[in-house]
Amino acid sequence: MLKSLSLPDCWIRDFFMAHMYTELQMIKEALQKYQSLIESGFSKSTYIISQIAVAYHNIRDIDQALALFNELREQDPFRIENMDTFSNLLYVQHEARAQLPGPQPGGDRQVQGRNLLCHR
Repeated sequence: MLKSLSLPDCWIRDFFMAHMYTELQMIKEALQKYQSLIESGFSKSTYIISQIAVAYHNIRDIDQALALFNELREQDPFRIENMDTFSNLLYVQHEARAQLPGPQPGGDRQVQGRNLLCHR
């Protein structure tokens, strides 16, 4: 369906196609388009990095997505676009750690002089 669209052959078409592939859960194709854009001179684009992170989120590659979102935060600490997805990934990562057996870091917390044990 997307390939049948009559669009001019330029870089903005590749941005559109990559975004649409991500929306349609065609992640392999989206990642290929974004890689092509990076190689075409958009290597510093925070938009592309965020879209790649979202693509990894969509295929549940939490570690890769978090690494990219952390890279984005270093490049632009005031960025708010896609931070809801980043927040969700941090929550999922925390929940996954909570399922691990044994003591967890930060299990005991001091709050106003009282020791609170966090149950997970």
